[in-house]
Amino acid sequence: MLQASADQRERLTMSVERLNQSSDRIRESHRTVLETEELGISIIQDLHQQRETLLSSHKR
Repeated sequence: MLQASADQRERLTMSVERLNQSSDRIRESHRTVLETEELGISIIQDLHQQRETLLSSHKR
């Protein structure tokens, strides 16, 4: 009976460790998504500014 309890404890410990690792990966992925979104917004703003510059120079 003690062996079964020790095995269960070991499996539980391993499961908690895997869960913690998965949580870390999710947090890292979320951080990457936020950085990518920020970069995308910056690119869109730059493109908009370039478009406005091209349109104003075309009208001259």
